[in-house]
Amino acid sequence: YWIEAVNRFRIEASQGNAGAQFSLGECYSKGRGVVKDLAQAAEWYRKAAKQDYAAAQYRLGECYANGYGVAINELMAAKRYRKAAKQGHKGALFIKEIAYVEMPGM
Repeated sequence: YWIEAVNRFRIEASQGNAGAQFSLGECYSKGRGVVKDLAQAAEWYRKAAKQDYAAAQYRLGECYANGYGVAINELMAAKRYRKAAKQGHKGALFIKEIAYVEMPGM
């Protein structure tokens, strides 16, 4: 199933479909239909995030916060979480609330 899904996602992602780009990131992140590759996951999240895809903003924030496929960069993580929160992503809104208590002004 996952190999076929990855093939469909690749076609749609190459046409600029942000949802498919995010889904490819998820596949690479979890090793579904492809070899697990966190750097590839982060790259696909980045492509979807450039199109303001909230879930991709959030996942890319996680990548930067934890060093998943990219160097840890707290400023970039915060930037992505803020963008996702502005788009109403519930996980990012929760993180933003925690960060506000711990680091006022985030």
